[in-house]
Amino acid sequence: MGSKFFKQKRKVALIADNCTTHCTVDGLKSIELVFLPPNRTCVLQPLDQGIIQNFKATYRKLLLQDMISAIDRKKQLQVSVLNAIFYIDQSWNMVSQKTIANCFRHAGFHSSPESEELLEDDAEDLPLTELAEKL
Repeated sequence: MGSKFFKQKRKVALIADNCTTHCTVDGLKSIELVFLPPNRTCVLQPLDQGIIQNFKATYRKLLLQDMISAIDRKKQLQVSVLNAIFYIDQSWNMVSQKTIANCFRHAGFHSSPESEELLEDDAEDLPLTELAEKL
C-alpha cells in the first residue's frame, strides 16, 4: 500500500495513540506515523466517545437475553468462544451509523465543504499542518 501512495506522490498520516506497544516504523516513504499526545486519547478517539460503550451495552443485552431464555427453559447457559464471537459480530453490526457519526463529531471530526472537497478531489493533497489547522 505504501509503494502505491509513493507512486501517486501522495502523503498519508497514520494517527495512533501513544500506547507503549506502538513503535515507529522505519522505511515508510509516503506514510507518516503520528502519535496522539499523552492523556488525550479519550478525548480525541471516536471509539472512546461512545462507540465502545454502545457496543458493550449491546453485547451485554444479547448475553442477558440468552441467559433469561435459558432460565425460562430451566437450562444453564453455556457460552463458548464461538458464541462470544457471534455476540461480538452481532453487537458490532447493531452499532448504528448515526452513533458512529455522532462520536466522530464529538471527537472533533466535523464535515465541512472543505472536507467534502478533500474527499472528492484525490489530486489535491494538503500538507499535514494545513489539514490539522482545518480540523
